[in-house]
Amino acid sequence: LMAQHVALAENYTKTDTQYEASVAAVDCIRIINSSKISKIVDRILQQLQTADSAQVYVEAVGTALTKVVSITEIAKRKLAGIHQLNTPFTTKVIEIWSPNPDAE
Repeated sequence: LMAQHVALAENYTKTDTQYEASVAAVDCIRIINSSKISKIVDRILQQLQTADSAQVYVEAVGTALTKVVSITEIAKRKLAGIHQLNTPFTTKVIEIWSPNPDAE
């Protein structure tokens, strides 16, 4: 049965991935595994110091969650008087697969 699934997967190509979050945040900073911690911390501090809003939304998925915790802790140490509020939410991932034109 597993061999059939592998053979069927070879006949398709992933064409798009869409994310639907249960919480919509304006000006959200999305952290991925390859994000550089120092650049994200600088962006957060700049947004807090120059924006009219006193809030910054930072989100991560999967293994990047530990990175977002480190980033927020560093930002809290660099800018005194800010607080962290964690709100877990779900994200629906929709993968779109299209048949290969040369598939048998």
